[in-house]
Amino acid sequence: MFKRAAAALAAALAALTGAHAGPLEVILKEPGAQVAGFDPVPSLNGTDYSFGALLGPAGAVVTYTWLGADTGFSNVFEAAGSTLGPAAPGSDGPVGQSLQETLERSRLLSFGFATTSPEAQPEAVNGVPGASFALFGDGDTPIVTRHGSFQYVLGFNDGGPDIDYDDAVIGVSVVPEPGSAAMLLAGLGAGLFILRRRPSL
Repeated sequence: MFKRAAAALAAALAALTGAHAGPLEVILKEPGAQVAGFDPVPSLNGTDYSFGALLGPAGAVVTYTWLGADTGFSNVFEAAGSTLGPAAPGSDGPVGQSLQETLERSRLLSFGFATTSPEAQPEAVNGVPGASFALFGDGDTPIVTRHGSFQYVLGFNDGGPDIDYDDAVIGVSVVPEPGSAAMLLAGLGAGLFILRRRPSL
């Protein structure tokens, strides 16, 4: 009996630390279209994207992971005071590298895309109307890639000749606020204590 309860606790811990344990909310949502030629995450080809802004809850730890780029320009992603992007124009960039931020309060996530190429669109910032990045995912079903699974995938369009939102691609995952995790763990711990103290039949 105790072994089964311990296994349940381990599963709960794994869920708490998983990529989709905490909620992000899309606000100002507008429909997009169906993507084609989405090279950095081929599994998204043929799926619908939308536009909007991402809002996160207080205490959540948000991770942004660079998934690739398909462009001749030099595009970067900025969040948490740091930058991810290719060392040279036209390269795939630091695939698999991540940035992380902890939200001190419920707010819009602070991120943006930019390009250093003068002929391309200069930037797209979360929460700014008309920002040229697409949102993939519904927030509930994980988007599985070769670099992990994510609650959302962001795709930037730098104004080049094709509009397929894969000019810089970022996976976004979140773990819950510490208070929620602590309450769940306390409840599981109490349940394990009761099970262990129960006399065997």
